[in-house]
Amino acid sequence: MTGVPHVNHDRVAVVTGGGRGIGFAIAGALADTGYHVVILDSGVQLDGQRPDTGPAAEAASRLAARGGSAEGIACDVADADLVQTAFAGLAERRGRVDVLVNVAGILRPGPFLEDTRGTWDAVLGTHLGGHINTIGAVLPGMLSRGSGRIINFTSTAALLGSRRQPAYSTAKEGIVGLSRRLASLLASAGVSVNAVAPAAATRMSTGLRVTHAEKLAERRPDLYDRDAAHVGRFVRWLSGPEAAGVTGKLFLASGNYVTEYEHLRLRKWSVIPSDGTGPEQVVTGSQLAECLRWVIGRPHPTLIGPWPTRDFRLATVERLFEGASIGPDLAAAPAQDRDRREAAAVLAIGGDERSASVIGQAGDVVRAEDWPSRDGGVAAVPAAGAVVFAPDLAAAGGMLPDPGAARSAVADLLGHVQSAVELTAHHDDRGVVIVLPGWLPWLDDHADLARWLAWYAAVGLVRGAAATEAIYGVRVNGLVLGQGHQRLAGATVRYLLAAESSWLNGYVLTVDERGVGLLSDEEPRWQGYTTGEELALPKGLLANLSD
Repeated sequence: MTGVPHVNHDRVAVVTGGGRGIGFAIAGALADTGYHVVILDSGVQLDGQRPDTGPAAEAASRLAARGGSAEGIACDVADADLVQTAFAGLAERRGRVDVLVNVAGILRPGPFLEDTRGTWDAVLGTHLGGHINTIGAVLPGMLSRGSGRIINFTSTAALLGSRRQPAYSTAKEGIVGLSRRLASLLASAGVSVNAVAPAAATRMSTGLRVTHAEKLAERRPDLYDRDAAHVGRFVRWLSGPEAAGVTGKLFLASGNYVTEYEHLRLRKWSVIPSDGTGPEQVVTGSQLAECLRWVIGRPHPTLIGPWPTRDFRLATVERLFEGASIGPDLAAAPAQDRDRREAAAVLAIGGDERSASVIGQAGDVVRAEDWPSRDGGVAAVPAAGAVVFAPDLAAAGGMLPDPGAARSAVADLLGHVQSAVELTAHHDDRGVVIVLPGWLPWLDDHADLARWLAWYAAVGLVRGAAATEAIYGVRVNGLVLGQGHQRLAGATVRYLLAAESSWLNGYVLTVDERGVGLLSDEEPRWQGYTTGEELALPKGLLANLSD
């Protein structure tokens, strides 16, 4: 036991996925602090298959052997009935849960165009469904006591995308939205909700490939220490008295570093100059390009948007910006054996009548149900671009979304985007636009959790699908269409689909009746570096965390 003057095993912490890796490090940190730790772990392999009752029981035995109080329960968090049974038994034995840490997760990496509905259901069911199920099980007790800590685990894949795991990025950003909205709903009830993106060397990250950071770790282990114990240290702090009042935050915990990230917000905005013709004014591509270059800023010399372009078309991009230089190695586009078949039109998937009127301004658009096939109806004609409308999930009956309905709606969206990327991959310099419902969740006090989850999941899919651009050559951007100017919305969609916007990939833009803006959450509010067994933050940062 480490540094705890008073041990009170009446306090109960539940850690899902606590049998191994980061989950076990967190379980150990909480057990050392005096919590009775309940480990929920199905014992599955990384892909979510072959369950094993051993890891949960073995982890509890290891904690008990070092003086902690723990029990292990083999439980698949994606199964709502199993979760309810596990927590009902826990309530009989212990009577309460003070801290819930949702770590359980699976990975099924692979080429996006080869993903199946089964893959998406498994990933979404474990990550989104698992969080909803366990939160639903502990929330009544926390609300009745007027206290509780819920710590949900997201990933940097939610912020940056994951080239071979768009479904994972989608689920993890959905968790960010779920956490942010729950925090605002529960703050007055004494229950805090935060999201943590961990970085540690575990079976989920080790062996995939040697990264630049891992090479640096060999040279400077003090700065690039990726021991999972550091994540456990941070969660212990987040569960303790110093973190009272800290809620609704998004953290990165990596080695001795802790970073708080901004939540999604409208970071920059630009009015589109009017030509004086009123609501039907004509918006030119050059007007949009000029405004977007200012809103987004000059791309990084080696990156186009959050992700590299397929052929590093920097020579073209550089002409749009001043004061930049690039080397011939980046400017030279490698030869690509691409299918250059002429595409029929722009593909539109989903949406309603208003959506149809908006995309009608974007040029020759054909809806999915009317899309032509060839070769006897077996293969579809390639598209010159695609517009996919994300669903606005129906309100849930209670506070939490129905996990099955949420999983199904998000999986449907993954399928639509997969189809859009597949058909557009045959046409040079084109893109896919994912259109999000025209509202910003954090500005709507009445929006329920189901809508928040679906909206944020769509943002995660923009980033995850954009990351596959290096594989398929298709750029993917998101667009929030507010009420108002149809011509501006249509012109923006048209520009995002065109070759002229080849420098845009992985961005989420917003359009209203007067201009365009950029939504962003990749910037840190603050960063800290601290060593030792206990995390220590200065008063200035603690004051910021409580705002």
